[in-house]
Amino acid sequence: MRYGNGNSVRANNYEVVYAFASSGADTATLNGSSGNDIYQRQQNWASLLSPGVGNSIGPAVQVFGFSQVVANGNGGTDSAYIEDSTGNDFLFILGSQAQLAIPNQVFTINNFKNVIVKSINGGTDKQRIQAFNFSLQMSGPWLNG
Repeated sequence: MRYGNGNSVRANNYEVVYAFASSGADTATLNGSSGNDIYQRQQNWASLLSPGVGNSIGPAVQVFGFSQVVANGNGGTDSAYIEDSTGNDFLFILGSQAQLAIPNQVFTINNFKNVIVKSINGGTDKQRIQAFNFSLQMSGPWLNG
């Protein structure tokens, strides 16, 4: 993650990492493993879970308050579960990328195999979908934008 004057923080080999941004234009970049990762975006946070050994869940990173969050799949059958905000949101899908812009924040995922997007929290949500190369499931009242 980069912060302030371009410095960055990197966490390796931790079971759980929580990162908080308080203000400004901070970006959190979450890089997946070669396994089947799970990305989630809900009201005030985003997370990336990587597979553990056997049936266990491995390392988890959860970020709060960042103006931009970028999650990168890295092989495996990665899945992303994205919920809208309570405000007016815009979803853009093209190629191997899905991007959700909510008031004051942008969430981008790259190279995930399965993407599930829900408009369930209110507001007027719009979408623009162009040619893409992953499995997409959408629910809720998304308007063409």
